[in-house]
Amino acid sequence: MLKTFQTLSKCETSFQFTADGYIQPRHEQDQAAITTITKLGLDIPSLRALRRQAIEPFLDDSLSVEEFNLFVQKYLLPLSSGEFNPFWSSIHYLFGAE
Repeated sequence: MLKTFQTLSKCETSFQFTADGYIQPRHEQDQAAITTITKLGLDIPSLRALRRQAIEPFLDDSLSVEEFNLFVQKYLLPLSSGEFNPFWSSIHYLFGAE
């Protein structure tokens, strides 16, 4: 179980996301991240478009800082089913406070 957790933890820190929906290895030379993106098709155009649509509402300039923070906070909470919102990792990477 510990090995699985370590693998998931490393996985989360291996990728970075852009506001226009792209996923990239966090470190340019991370061959495992590059291979994962390629083999799983994580950067295909349709997935990038869906990711971009999930990110778009967070780029609304009309939100106050408080509204924005609350929006991010609520989006990152698990749903009542226990699942996470779509593209949780992208939103967390781009807007989540560490």
